[in-house]
Amino acid sequence: MNIVDCIDINKQPAFDNPLLKNHKIQLKPSFEVRSTKLTRLSSIGIEEDLCPNGNVPIRRTTKDDLIRYAGVNLNIEDNRRYFAIKGIIDVYNLPVQNADQITSAYIYLHNGGSVNDKNVIMVGWEDPKTNNWWVRLENKNLGYYPEILFSNLAYAKLGGWTGMTSTPRGIPSPPMGSGHFPDNNLLRSCYIRQMNFQTDTRKNLGPINYQYVVASTDNPNCFGVQYQGYNDDIQGYAMLFGGPGGNCGE
Repeated sequence: MNIVDCIDINKQPAFDNPLLKNHKIQLKPSFEVRSTKLTRLSSIGIEEDLCPNGNVPIRRTTKDDLIRYAGVNLNIEDNRRYFAIKGIIDVYNLPVQNADQITSAYIYLHNGGSVNDKNVIMVGWEDPKTNNWWVRLENKNLGYYPEILFSNLAYAKLGGWTGMTSTPRGIPSPPMGSGHFPDNNLLRSCYIRQMNFQTDTRKNLGPINYQYVVASTDNPNCFGVQYQGYNDDIQGYAMLFGGPGGNCGE
């Protein structure tokens, strides 16, 4: 069961970081993002009106949050500078054995740095004026990661779309996506569609060059991934991913 606390926006735990001691909160981005027509997304676990104005919902972290992971990835690697990445993720209500298991999908940008200087952000648009990284859901600006938190993310060198599961050690992995391996059938396989990213031009681009698209899975017996390229105006650039899970190893 998730426990959520309502915290004053100016007293949220993020400000415990000394880098944010004098940070002034940015309430909205300085840029406009073209809205995408979406169907209603499944609940992300926090009710929209849970907290009063001026407060933010913070999920309590438990010691079981850091456990074993497995996943699939589709990365773009072509030595360009990335400033935004997006996609529409298909969501299924898959069964899990207990509250310590997670099955999910996410989108990320990565600076490609060394282990000691690696910066990763899950979904974001860089504000060209403040360099803060904004997150949007259902065409709403949810918030941002202040640029000062990143030691090496003035722009990203890598981007990707990912499916992921996590489970305590010794317990089989839950299914991912729709629970089926990808088989080129968007009615049965889970997908991420309208996959786009932005470079210096700040225009939406698709991963059109197969030479620079790298698909991978850490256990093909449990999960799979297929990149379809461009389908049509509705699906755009799309990938299929998922699988039944099971005993996927460490």
